[in-house]
Formats: sequence, C-alpha cells, structure tokens
Amino acid sequence: MSKFSDPPTEPELVAYAATLHARMHEAQFVPFTQVNIAGAPARPNNCHENVNLLAEENPTFTAVRGWLCVDGGPLSPTVDFLSHSVVADPSGNLHEVTPLRALEPRPFLPALISEEDFAYVVEVLVRLSGQGTLVHHKKP
Repeated sequence: MSKFSDPPTEPELVAYAATLHARMHEAQFVPFTQVNIAGAPARPNNCHENVNLLAEENPTFTAVRGWLCVDGGPLSPTVDFLSHSVVADPSGNLHEVTPLRALEPRPFLPALISEEDFAYVVEVLVRLSGQGTLVHHKKP
C-alpha cells in the first residue's frame, strides 16, 4: 500500500520533506566508484538509469533510492532534496556510480519509502516543477 495519495497531496509532500529534514543527520557522503555499464562509462547526471542498468547487469548490486541534501546554511530559508540513486554492494556499502557535475559533493539520504512510491513522487515533482526536487521550508 502506498504512503501517498494518488496523486500525492501538497500536505503529504510537505510532511515527507519535513521527515527528510529531521533525518538529515543520517545523510552520508557516498564515495564515487568508476564503473562501466554495457562496456561504457556511466553517463553523467543520469543516476536513476545508470543504477537501474548496473543492477540489471550485475545483480549483486541493488538500487538505493534517495535524496541529495542541499542546505544553503543557517541563512537559507530552504533545504532542497534532489532525487538521486546509488547502488549498494552485497555488504551493504553504498557506491556513487554516476559522475556528477555538481561543484561540491552532497550528502545522500536514503528515501525509506518503497521503490514505487519514490518513482511516483519523483514523477509528480517533475510534472509540477520540471525537476525531481523536493523543497523543505525551514521554520524561522
């Protein structure tokens, strides 16, 4: 059963963003691991597809869906959560397999919702805003 309505309501998305914000202390920097997928380097900024293809090609890896945390600091009124995917190896260690064009690394926070709910939330965010970003407004 889904955690969200069909389609997710604004209060549901706001509440989910608030739970992510409360869990930011769990976010971790995931080390980059160079991989080839179908004989070619992973495509930059194409995390969901890279992870899906790698997990299909090598079933010892599993997809981990989540969010890159972008907090502008104490003066910023928001925290952005950018949809992102990494892989876990058989020992549970996370690996960033997608070359990112960000100026600095961002901590990764697992979504802790089902694969279906994650895909649906990202789809709705892209439809509403053109990007898979969930915004949390900090309380003053």
